[in-house]
Amino acid sequence: TKHICSSSAVFPSPEYRVHRKAPRLQFSNIVVNCILCGGSKTLSTSKTSNSNLMKNLQKQHASTNLVEKEPEGNVGDSSSIDAIPAKQRKLDFGQPAAQSITQPQLHRLIARYVVEDMKPISTVESHAFRQLISHIPVRGRAGKAPCRKTFSSFLDQEYANMESELKNTLDMVEYISTTADIWTVHNKSFLGVTAHWINAQSMKRETFVSIGDVLQNGADDADDAISLPPHQRCASHTMNLISCTDVEKWLLSEAATKTIYRSATTKCAGLWNKASRSTVAAEIVEDIIAKKLLVPCTTRWNSFYYALERISKIPLVELNTISSTLQLKCFNEREHQCIREYCAVMKPLTVALDILQGEDHCFYGTLLPTLESLMTKTLAIKNGLQILVGLPDTVVQAVKTRFAHVLGSEDALLAAVTLPKFKLRTSATNTTQHPGSSKEDEFFSFEENEDIYATAEGEVAEYLKSGATGLDSLNHFPMMKKLSLKLNAATPSSAPVERLFSLGNLILTPKRNKLSDHKFEKLLLLRYNCWFGGTKVE
Repeated sequence: TKHICSSSAVFPSPEYRVHRKAPRLQFSNIVVNCILCGGSKTLSTSKTSNSNLMKNLQKQHASTNLVEKEPEGNVGDSSSIDAIPAKQRKLDFGQPAAQSITQPQLHRLIARYVVEDMKPISTVESHAFRQLISHIPVRGRAGKAPCRKTFSSFLDQEYANMESELKNTLDMVEYISTTADIWTVHNKSFLGVTAHWINAQSMKRETFVSIGDVLQNGADDADDAISLPPHQRCASHTMNLISCTDVEKWLLSEAATKTIYRSATTKCAGLWNKASRSTVAAEIVEDIIAKKLLVPCTTRWNSFYYALERISKIPLVELNTISSTLQLKCFNEREHQCIREYCAVMKPLTVALDILQGEDHCFYGTLLPTLESLMTKTLAIKNGLQILVGLPDTVVQAVKTRFAHVLGSEDALLAAVTLPKFKLRTSATNTTQHPGSSKEDEFFSFEENEDIYATAEGEVAEYLKSGATGLDSLNHFPMMKKLSLKLNAATPSSAPVERLFSLGNLILTPKRNKLSDHKFEKLLLLRYNCWFGGTKVE
């Protein structure tokens, strides 16, 4: 039996109301009237305790049977006595209700997980995976993962939707360029093709990928109705040939450089082999220079440059300490200087290669300015060399020989001019460097030209005089924009399609080599084109 005051602010859960408040307070106590005693008998009790009321109930009304009352709303008037708050407010730590999704949204989320993380389709039949999905709230019921057959059909339908949408997009594009490459894995050959174009509204590059089997009789299926535009060689591959073939040939043909270059690179190769094959050697290197040695890749020349550059930045004393600790031959001063000079001469070529291998912001018009800046910056290093004095001239001559078709191409020149970033300078005010310019912007530097376009008229003259360098500025020059969309649709490098095959190698793993050709194509293209990347839960 409970004996409490009717003030819920003072006594929580008032199931039994046998006292009513008197209209006054005594300091920190509350004065109440006892309903059972009758008359004007009053009791005083603390605001935070009902022990005094309990004693009165036990002594005076022990035989009285109290009946529990239903909780009521606010009782009494709204005086200041009723408004006495509790000492501490209660906080509601309850979690909001779980957000539910629809079953189609759940299927797309599962597809995104399987496709983007390159999981096998059989994942949907995993007991642990299905148990996980069952805890996802779906409107009207619990989440349920589809079976393998249903999920495979769902992917086929999504691929058809993607293909249809891309075809509709390509129908509205006027100028498209393609890059192609052949790739082999698990005794199967594939032909990959990437389509590139510039969005006429946003002036941003967009890409679509297609892939198919290379059939043995494919060469016999000629189609005379299709006429392709002129073929453009991959600029990145050509630059790799310059660094690996032309430069290497000069270094080994000159008596003054052959011995020292071979000796230096042989000692570097010894360091790379030790550091990559022995964990103890790798720890020794890291303890001495607080860095790891970079090991070059045989298929990428710039990896050889970066590995050599890491060694060139190590002081000779520390470098020889590493060599002697690993029981390798030490470097002498001339060998170390040869490595430093090689890296200095080849650095502009490396920067140019990184620029041309870009995808989103690299257009065909970037190629000619890149080559011009490459030759200028390479020749500028010549005066500071002591061992590899003739190397800059060799690089420049190789660029002129291998890129002769570009340096003399009118299309390459127009493509560069129609990019606001590289348009011909007409005044010094248009060539001021902005504080936020990137390293790529710093790579390009041209001599200032006099105002030789004073007689130019119309849109071309206004375009050349404009100080804007963003592609969106072409929206003010319709003729220049149309020309730029045509000439800059192509990419100077086949790097995008090579990245496609790098991704394909992760999808068609040895454990998944039973994937059919069509299923492999669908999974690869759904992944590369980010078809499920925009999946949202509403």
